[in-house]
Amino acid sequence: MSFIMNELMDFFASRKEDQIIKLTRQHAMKVYDTVLELETAIKQFCDENLNEAKKTISKINDIENEADRIRRELMLKLSKSLLPSNIRENLAHLVKNLDRLANCANGAARRLSIIEPDIIKPICMDLIAFLSDSRECALILKNMLLNPISVKKEKLIKEIQKINEKEHEVDMDHLELRKKLHSIDFSHLNPFIAITVHTLIEFIESIADSAEDTADFLKIVFLRE
Repeated sequence: MSFIMNELMDFFASRKEDQIIKLTRQHAMKVYDTVLELETAIKQFCDENLNEAKKTISKINDIENEADRIRRELMLKLSKSLLPSNIRENLAHLVKNLDRLANCANGAARRLSIIEPDIIKPICMDLIAFLSDSRECALILKNMLLNPISVKKEKLIKEIQKINEKEHEVDMDHLELRKKLHSIDFSHLNPFIAITVHTLIEFIESIADSAEDTADFLKIVFLRE
């Protein structure tokens, strides 16, 4: 079956509805910024630089709110656009997937804000490595979205494969982190604190999962035959 260029790729290439393209890329950048700042916040937290960590966590919330604002504006423009319905639906689905990624980063930041540094000190380096791999997933995805018209079919497949491989590394990071937690005596902890640490870890893993889900969606959309 011959390859048929998907309408969404044609849309990016044609530069129709420039404002929608601009907002889509702005949204992608804001989403990635939430993950980048989360990595900074965790490093500051592990260094017990709590004042700076608090500022960074607040910044993450502001960035996520800005991403939400862009998403709402984009959805409004899509509803009024003369673009074919399939393109509007694909863009709306793409933005929704990206929004989930930003929500995960902000959710992790909020959990971090209510934990004392000594609670996660034994796993600080593991958390940093864990989040670094999740951020790499988000970075590859962001670059794909910022340069869609320069990405050929073969290149797109390779970039999506990179995200799949990196997400697998995140899964392994997650497993090793869980193993380490089982080896540490946390019997003195309030159960609600343990739940907060658990939720923090789950949010970090979900960053990579959301990036992979979005990449898989792009693969279906751009490479439909």
